[in-house]
Amino acid sequence: MYVNDWTLDFGERGREAVRVLLARGHEAGVIPERIEPEFIDG
Repeated sequence: MYVNDWTLDFGERGREAVRVLLARGHEAGVIPERIEPEFIDG
């Protein structure tokens, strides 16, 4: 995997981007069920 600052810790902005991506995938019919991701800080 390519590692940069975003892959190490993408913060709240990155988490929101993942939520939007998943929601848009669901709305487009690519993801059959709505997904609410869980994030683990570490």
